[in-house]
Amino acid sequence: LRPLMVGAALPAAGKRSASEVAAARAAAVAFVRGAYSRHPEIQDAVSALARHICLKAQDKADSRTAATKACAELVTDLPQWEQEQFVGFVFNLSRTKQLGLRTLSVGLANNLLMNLPEPFKHSTFAAAQAAAAATAAAAAAVAGSSAAAAAAGGVAAATPAPTRVGASNSRGAVPEGMVVAPWSVTALAVLLHRCSDKSAVVRGRALSDLAEVVDCFASLLAEDPESEQHQVAEAFVEGLEAAAALQVPWPQQATSNQHQQRRRPRASREDDCGEAEDDDYNPARRGRGAGSSAGTADTDDPDDACAGLTAAEDAGDEDTGTQRQRRQKQSAMFVAYMPSQLTADLNPVTFLVHRRCGDTKAAVRKGALQLLEALLVMRASWQGYPRQLPGSADLALLEAATTDPLVSVRKAALIALSTLLELFPAEPSLCQAWVASALPLVRDVEVAIQDSLADWAAALLFDKAAAVGATGSRKGPKKATTAALASEGDEMDWQAASAAEDASSAAGAAFAELRQLLAAVASVGRAAGACLGKLCVGMAAKKKLKAGPVARGLEAVIAGTPAGSPAALGAWILLKELATQDPSAPSWKFLQQRWAAVRATAAGAGHSAAQQALGTIPEESDGLGAESAAQQDAGSDAVGLADEAASLLLVISQTAAGFPREQADELAAELLQHILSFQLPPTAAGAHVTALFKLTEATAGISTAAAGAGPAGAPAVWAKQVYNAAHEHMRRYIDIRSGPTSAASNAALDHTTCVAMFTVGEIALLKAAKPPGGLTVLLQALTAHNFIPSAAPASQYYSLNSQAPQSDAAGSYSTAAGFATQCPVNSADDAVHMLATQAIYAGATQSGTQMMGGSMTQGVPLTQAVGGSRAVPSCVQGHAWIALGKVCLVDEGLAKKCVPLFVQELGRSPYPVVRNNIMVALSDMLIQYTALVDAHMPRLAACIR
Repeated sequence: LRPLMVGAALPAAGKRSASEVAAARAAAVAFVRGAYSRHPEIQDAVSALARHICLKAQDKADSRTAATKACAELVTDLPQWEQEQFVGFVFNLSRTKQLGLRTLSVGLANNLLMNLPEPFKHSTFAAAQAAAAATAAAAAAVAGSSAAAAAAGGVAAATPAPTRVGASNSRGAVPEGMVVAPWSVTALAVLLHRCSDKSAVVRGRALSDLAEVVDCFASLLAEDPESEQHQVAEAFVEGLEAAAALQVPWPQQATSNQHQQRRRPRASREDDCGEAEDDDYNPARRGRGAGSSAGTADTDDPDDACAGLTAAEDAGDEDTGTQRQRRQKQSAMFVAYMPSQLTADLNPVTFLVHRRCGDTKAAVRKGALQLLEALLVMRASWQGYPRQLPGSADLALLEAATTDPLVSVRKAALIALSTLLELFPAEPSLCQAWVASALPLVRDVEVAIQDSLADWAAALLFDKAAAVGATGSRKGPKKATTAALASEGDEMDWQAASAAEDASSAAGAAFAELRQLLAAVASVGRAAGACLGKLCVGMAAKKKLKAGPVARGLEAVIAGTPAGSPAALGAWILLKELATQDPSAPSWKFLQQRWAAVRATAAGAGHSAAQQALGTIPEESDGLGAESAAQQDAGSDAVGLADEAASLLLVISQTAAGFPREQADELAAELLQHILSFQLPPTAAGAHVTALFKLTEATAGISTAAAGAGPAGAPAVWAKQVYNAAHEHMRRYIDIRSGPTSAASNAALDHTTCVAMFTVGEIALLKAAKPPGGLTVLLQALTAHNFIPSAAPASQYYSLNSQAPQSDAAGSYSTAAGFATQCPVNSADDAVHMLATQAIYAGATQSGTQMMGGSMTQGVPLTQAVGGSRAVPSCVQGHAWIALGKVCLVDEGLAKKCVPLFVQELGRSPYPVVRNNIMVALSDMLIQYTALVDAHMPRLAACIR
């Protein structure tokens, strides 16, 4: 029977298929169970057969699986005492030094817990505690009698010590504060102890099996606290704590056993039985205190694990066979102890899981993540107990696992985070962790992880948005239900009304859950938007993206939340990505109404930041006026309104083709006026430019140059208009800041100049019109370190040891202030070298020594030659370099002349913002013009070392 039950091929049978092996095993098990049901006297043989199968199973996964299933089925028919002793045998088997047997014991413990009836019956723990109380009372009575007899001078009666429930007197008394552990606690101890095995295979298998058991009983904790299922689950939690502190005594039979001669010290035995040596927390070691031992659990060979089943060697000759057999069973009986007082403390198990999440083996980390997920679900869904949501340490482990180098670990982390979010969708910390850690897995190289994330995102985000949109439309869930009820009147089908009410309730719950997740998207920002965009692309390619219903749900969320709130910002981010895939999904009427509502909110609240972002600053204001105390308190709301306005314009830019001609022209004219004011923050300015370009391109066409294409004109028309306005503003800025009466600082003027340069760069990238040469020269001039006064003669720029540059074609020298007016537009490219020389001498050090292109040039500092020159603000320099880089991306000739200047300034600028912007510009130009920047790669690499 043994070869059939372990899946081994008989010599005459030859090679068999898996189905034939399973059928043979099932037939053999059925034969044994049938024989035992007809002849109960073969109970000992069935029990011995189960042990024999465990010991003789082949060291293969299939053989161990077959042996585990066969043993679990055979033990199910045995009486309870035999079941408990078999679990003790499995515990001893888990302490052997053979890897295959320890792996087999883990599978056996899992199968026994899942298949044997009532493993955590509440009455079992109650009976154990009652027995402990009775034992303590009897011991106290004996001690009292002995003390009374001694006080009376008599001899105390030879009263036997109280016996333990389910154990013989040969084992000694129950340790103080301990009770006999049920078999289920012993089985849990097998799994818990093997989580610290020195073999990664056993550790991983134990963690996975323990996670399966925890997940099975955790679902019962969500039941009514008065129900029997809930009490069973509570007993399971107590069993986890008891298993961590389980104690197994040393059997007295071993003192005369011949194997005692071969036993080594405890430290050596622990290494052989598979305990991890470098583990700070080891439940198996912790369970054996100073007064206890585990000799049977630490045997050197598997036969020692069932040594108690053999006959006692020192049995007397006068004993009958029945008496000797009974005494042998009593002396070999397995017994374990657990604490009598349990508090359902999961901290030891949680601490163990946290350590295993950082294991060096991928299989162990995967099993630890599964167990951590099961423990977190169990703690959070426990009815009648203070709710414990995942802590920061738990979420940190899950987030770190999403970046694990192993695919299986990343997938397990994704499943864990998504499952927790599915159970607790309104928990902000879980929403934040899922968006920040799970959502970026859309870029994972493994296609299976991308597909898994797409499925989870559809269930957690897109389906909920579609449900809100289907029920609430743009009226909101409650309004939609009220309208449905009113439309039917007195003849309404109340059953349909009840169904509508249930659907509305479900939509309301989805609405609340969706808000939390969208708020997390807004907190992560652009990174989350990029991940959602890639996710939408993948879902659209597989025709799984329902852009219309999802867009309606997002519009309902935006309409049902305050303007500028985090949930609204997250909804705009997702709506923009949906509009990229399906421009017809958002409603242009909703977008137009929301634009008006946001502008009205900003104007009514008086937030200068929001008004600045929307271009509604009054003409008499400088755009950076002082705010009142109330306005400062509401600064976060103003920032939210500004961000929502920018996001709204980005959505409009994607759906511009769906706007009617009249509404598109009106909105385009409004946006153009906001752009020309140069009062917008850079983010809002970029959104305005993009939206204006899409609106005018949709109505007039990119090739239309007629001004009659609309109030704003074609893209080439309004682009030249903005270029001219920016040129004039930058010229006046240089005149003002380089003059002798200029103030030391002018934040408002610096801000508008930065916005003008940023706007020029954004329009240049659209390639609607080429920037004029004079504007490019001004951008180059503002990259200098200092302003050069326009009244200073050119002869003062250089010392006697330096040679002044030749005059231009017009025969006149140029200064930073007057160069744009004196130099013809066509000669802008010829003036690049001259401006570079000016910038170098203007930013010379106090010693007058400056390096240019690897050569040393001796000159007089500008501050000494002219006196009173002012430094160009770092913010202006940073914007000038980044705007110049954008212009170079669309003008290869200019890029060839400016790339050396970019690289030189990268190593000499004292401002981090300037060096950072130059690095970004060079990185973009490296993609566009690889041959130009490739020679300077060592300089770029040196900046990031």
